[in-house]
Amino acid sequence: MSADNKSDQGTNLDRAHEQMQLRPDDDALRARFMSLLADCELFLPLKQEPKGDEIAPELLDLEGGTYLRAYDSEERLSQGCQNAGEGGVPYIALSGRILARMLAGSQVGLALNLNVAPSSMLLSNDMMRWVNEVLDHAPETAQGHIASLHAPRQFAGSFLDVLSAKLVFSASLAQAFWLCRVVYKSGEEADVLAILGAEARVEEALAKAVQEAVLLAGEGDTVLDVLFLTGDEPLVAALERLGERLIFERSEEAPNTPQNTFPTPPGRDPDKPPILR
Repeated sequence: MSADNKSDQGTNLDRAHEQMQLRPDDDALRARFMSLLADCELFLPLKQEPKGDEIAPELLDLEGGTYLRAYDSEERLSQGCQNAGEGGVPYIALSGRILARMLAGSQVGLALNLNVAPSSMLLSNDMMRWVNEVLDHAPETAQGHIASLHAPRQFAGSFLDVLSAKLVFSASLAQAFWLCRVVYKSGEEADVLAILGAEARVEEALAKAVQEAVLLAGEGDTVLDVLFLTGDEPLVAALERLGERLIFERSEEAPNTPQNTFPTPPGRDPDKPPILR
């Protein structure tokens, strides 16, 4: 099977991997790669068809560890199987976040795009456990009364890149996103991302995406409160004057999330990942 144009030109994951390799000490670039990995769809070759919630993936012993093979496109899966002398093997598609949760309960790492793409790499089990810990944090809900609103502090450009990567494909779920700084009536100051016009059903997902960006970026003790607004609040006028509105430039390639495309088990429920056999 020949790769399509998207594979030939490289994927977002390839480009993020290249940037990460060029600047290995840049935590933000590593965070951006991990963020993309968590949100993309991965294809795993299996020894046999899934049995209920149990899967038997192909495992490799490499560099003193055990790794599971996964690819970020069906074309790359096909090429990887051809390279291994395999043909017509069964496979399963999982999101990166579900795969991280599955591997966190094992001693298995991830062999990503092995020998078929620029983003070919080995991710240890410790790394996958860390990714799962970050993704597993649920945002906390709290009530606060804002006394005053101010222009945002200067965030590192690298952090804004990670935040943009997390929210770019969710931008259509709200009318506007603003960064600002507020003082609550309690006297506490906080950095805030104000989100205007999001439906109640997507608020939790947006808040979680913001939290993941903060944790993946490793911005020390940074906390970014998320404030949801309907548009009728007097605060909106202050945001338009003082806030920094975020404009997301969306690339042509969107992450193919299996939760939205393949609703059937196994591997579609993030609270119930497949069981390794």
